[in-house]
Amino acid sequence: MANGAGAGRIRRLPGLHQLALSPLRAFHLAVRIGLGAIFLYAGAVKFLDVRALAIDVANYRLLPEWSVPAFAAALPGVEIVCGASLLSGRWLRAGAWLAMLMMAAFSVATGQALARGIDLDCGCFGSGRAPVTMLTLGRDLALLAAAVAATLTAPDRDRRPVATAVD
Repeated sequence: MANGAGAGRIRRLPGLHQLALSPLRAFHLAVRIGLGAIFLYAGAVKFLDVRALAIDVANYRLLPEWSVPAFAAALPGVEIVCGASLLSGRWLRAGAWLAMLMMAAFSVATGQALARGIDLDCGCFGSGRAPVTMLTLGRDLALLAAAVAATLTAPDRDRRPVATAVD
């Protein structure tokens, strides 16, 4: 450097260019982490009081009475697995699809309760008092849109060319 070699040149660390995210990747990462945290939290809180969740689920009047306890017991685990998948990136496409399907089902359940005039607590984030309102439906639809975005922008790592017998 004393002889002027490399003067004015910026040295880059090897591999640092790989840390830069495209706007689409940054958007996907933000949506994925946000949804993953929400599902992980919602599942953990519901897991702590499955009996209260069963009451909330029954109040929607969608499922046969005999299926409510099993549904309430399974839902927190499914939400936790979905959140963990979105946060960790393992089985990412499956986690994004699961989030999308759950948010669609939650939106339908919320919409039908409002349309039928059923006065109930959401049960979305545990057993706290949270009545179902149009804001609840709006939140569910916004999370559904985020889940659709996460599904559509998920990288296609699992797709590999299929070898043929002619190769």
